[in-house]
Amino acid sequence: MRVGFSWYQEQKGFAQDLDEGKLSLPLIHLLTQSPNAALIENIQQERARNNKLPADLKQLILDEMRDQKILQLTEETLKGLEAKVYRHLERLEVSAGIKNFTFRFLLNRLREM
Repeated sequence: MRVGFSWYQEQKGFAQDLDEGKLSLPLIHLLTQSPNAALIENIQQERARNNKLPADLKQLILDEMRDQKILQLTEETLKGLEAKVYRHLERLEVSAGIKNFTFRFLLNRLREM
């Protein structure tokens, strides 16, 4: 669990991103990887009709994410993108002949989140 996650959940509520209809990377992975994608889409349509999802439907989506190892897939995707950013930064630093400590600092702060 990330530091501050429980505080964030207290502020936002249980799986509020699903209520808000946000298309997050884990949800995109779920819709493209899960054999139950049609069910997830139907649940999302329920949210569109009622402007929120009942807790049991949110839990069903979260359980499906867990069962399909979607959060691990999302983490792997983000780590791959992070590695790409660092490779591009290194190329820029080589061509400029100087290290970009500010950008490296910002990347390290993002990694800690």
